[in-house]
Amino acid sequence: MIKNILLILFTFVSISFSQGINYFSIDNLKKFGNFLFESGDFIRANQEYREFLTKQENDTIRIRYAETLFRIERYTEAADYFKSAFYNSSFEDEARLGYFKSLFFAGLYDDFKKDLAINEYISPVYKNNIMKLNTMTYYIEAKPLPDSTIILSYFEDDARIKMSEFYLRKDIPLRKNGTKAALLSALIPGSGKVYLGEYGDGITAFIATGLLTFLAVDNFNAKHKLRGAVFSGLAFLSYVGNIYGTALAAEKFNIGIKVNLDKEIRFYFKENNYFLPEIKY
Repeated sequence: MIKNILLILFTFVSISFSQGINYFSIDNLKKFGNFLFESGDFIRANQEYREFLTKQENDTIRIRYAETLFRIERYTEAADYFKSAFYNSSFEDEARLGYFKSLFFAGLYDDFKKDLAINEYISPVYKNNIMKLNTMTYYIEAKPLPDSTIILSYFEDDARIKMSEFYLRKDIPLRKNGTKAALLSALIPGSGKVYLGEYGDGITAFIATGLLTFLAVDNFNAKHKLRGAVFSGLAFLSYVGNIYGTALAAEKFNIGIKVNLDKEIRFYFKENNYFLPEIKY
């Protein structure tokens, strides 16, 4: 089997060279790499471009190689290669945008902001896109938001309206007060759950605690002390359990607000391709 494969390979190479075709030439490496890149096969295009760059320097191939690293999610490597094309390259502006988008997707937000302060790193052509990415880091990070007039100024029309909505929901989240919820349940069983919007649980808690309390009183009035004591204990457990459960539910509610908002924000960014332009290298 191995002999047959070697024979076929030898025959293929022999025919190729006899016809003056060198499939492993620099030019064919580039052509095949470009074909793979334009077909969306970024893993194999990356391999072809890497081999090409060991033999010859080329602006287009270097920037495309950086883009393949980005597309296969090797973001820190992509950032390094984009940065290497900052100067004396016909793709300086694209390289600067690629550098910042790589830092963004790598989650290196501190590095992003630090390098944003270096003016010569900013592309005048894609400055608006880079600043939008910077704005998005604030929405994704668990840090206080800066002044809205600064971070929203790079968005237009519908995008600015949506980003303003996210800003308000992140800056002043509609949390529920856990202490208030617990106190409400202490005063009227189930009312704390209703405050949290859990109407079914609230009504169930009210009926269960009320019914157990009624049975306890009724049995004591009928001189059934043992049954009265049992129902009293059950009523007490229902009452205390409802208060405790309401406090936990309030905490869960507040965590859910943050988690759901983060998901919604990330989905919106992804849906809009992170406001990145389509670039043809």
